[in-house]
Amino acid sequence: MGRSNSEEPVEHKRRTMQRNSSWTRFRRGLQQSIHRMKVSQLNRQGVIPEELAALTYLAVLKIDQNAFTGTLPPFLGNFSDMVILSLAHNRFFGTIPKELGNLKELAMLAVSSNNFSGSLPPELGNLVKMQQIYLDSSGVGGEIPSTFANLTDMLVLWASDSPFSGKIPPFIGTWTKLDSLVIRNALVAGPVPTDINQLQDLHTLDLSFNNLNGSLPQTLMNMSSLFSLFLGNNSLSGSLLTDKSENLQNIDLSYNQLSGSFPRWVIRTWSMANLQLNLVVNNFRFDSTNISTFPGLHCLQRGFPCNRNTTPYSSFAIKCGGSEMRSMNNILFETENDTTIGPASYYLFQEKWAVSSVGIAIDRSDPSFIASTSIQVDNTRYPELYRTSRKSPGSLRYYGLGMENGPYTISLFFAETVFNRTPNTWQGHGRRVFDIYIQGNRRQKDFDISKEAGGVGRALVKDFDVNVTQNYLEIHLFWAGKGTCYFKVKSNSNKTGMIIGVVAAVTSVSLLLLVFGLYMKKKRSKHGEEDVFLGMGPKVKTCTYAELRTATADFSSSNLLGEGGFGPVYKV
Repeated sequence: MGRSNSEEPVEHKRRTMQRNSSWTRFRRGLQQSIHRMKVSQLNRQGVIPEELAALTYLAVLKIDQNAFTGTLPPFLGNFSDMVILSLAHNRFFGTIPKELGNLKELAMLAVSSNNFSGSLPPELGNLVKMQQIYLDSSGVGGEIPSTFANLTDMLVLWASDSPFSGKIPPFIGTWTKLDSLVIRNALVAGPVPTDINQLQDLHTLDLSFNNLNGSLPQTLMNMSSLFSLFLGNNSLSGSLLTDKSENLQNIDLSYNQLSGSFPRWVIRTWSMANLQLNLVVNNFRFDSTNISTFPGLHCLQRGFPCNRNTTPYSSFAIKCGGSEMRSMNNILFETENDTTIGPASYYLFQEKWAVSSVGIAIDRSDPSFIASTSIQVDNTRYPELYRTSRKSPGSLRYYGLGMENGPYTISLFFAETVFNRTPNTWQGHGRRVFDIYIQGNRRQKDFDISKEAGGVGRALVKDFDVNVTQNYLEIHLFWAGKGTCYFKVKSNSNKTGMIIGVVAAVTSVSLLLLVFGLYMKKKRSKHGEEDVFLGMGPKVKTCTYAELRTATADFSSSNLLGEGGFGPVYKV
């Protein structure tokens, strides 16, 4: 017998309820079975969807290297099984939610390269299983919370290029498992904590470009595992330490206030053949007993004293990272291919020009600081300059020493030769961003080569005016924590000019600067009879005081022609 009509709605309702119950169980089972989610390097946009909150069993969430934006939702703190949370290299903003302090299983947190603000929530100190925190270029600042003293399993802390302030907390000494501590280019001040010598597993310590002061802790260089120590660009004083572990190979103490004598360990031996030590721009004094210890370093102390009493000059040319070459218009580029330039080093050429390089590429093992390329850069008369290059992962400075004082124009030539700009890949959206300093003044912040040049292999020229007043010039390319350049100096009046070529490549954590050439550029005068320097009139003959004194017979009144607006005028 068939069912009555009155039974059919009941049966339909029962089956519908069964289907809904089955779907609910399936969805719940699916949610419970999803433990890892990776949406990395896929150019995804938008905000973190609310639907993600249902995946309560997530242990790994990697949505890094995309274009996600918005604020971080508090429900991220509900993932009680979360071990890895990577949100780096996106466009998130706002504050770090305190609810992340509920992720008691969390071992790795990465929020680098975003647009966050505010301070780190103290609740993150509850994450006692934390081993790695990446905060570089995140926008988060303030003092490191005192609750972080609880994070005694910490292995890696990167907090560069963010407005962290206050002192390096003394509890850092309790992080005895720490392998890498990098707080570069922040606002931290005060002394280097003495308890840092407790970190016997520490391999890399980078506190450069901060406001640290005081002397070096006595046993800092005896830490058994320490390999790279970067404390440059601070206000550290006192003398070098008398002892150093043989494991410590890269030491940057440049741009401080150090002085005193040199200990025996500064001299390379068979056991420290690869020692890199950069002491430029300090207060060391040199005489016959120590000037040969560091050839040329006496020229690169504060004040840059060399060539002050000689006839000043205003032109030179360098083939950065390569051998001597002569351009089609007869400019001789001097060799700059010293293979000893590395993570913490300098090089001086005949007390005329110098280069200083500092930094390590943490995410690459290639030790070479010279590179070759076959990329052809358009829109330049000197493509041969781009075939070899000088590399520097963090900070690269070129100096002109004993220069003629007066106004100059520095023209920077840029070109991107690494990122392919393919729109459907993460690498294709790579940015090369760094700061440009001239004579210690930042002239451009977050300079993005590809954005301004309009593509790969396209030359871009930018001009900067500068006044040389102390007979030296300093040009500084600085990786602040985000990401080809090529620059020329020419006089605004009667001085010659110079050009430096640089190309920069950035990875996820470090900048790679490739320098292609520093050289003079000439053009023909309007009459075509002689060469004059670009943008300038004919070169004026310059004389030393001794030459003038001889030519005027000791400024004899018999040679006096009269008085002008600038004083007496003599016949020579």
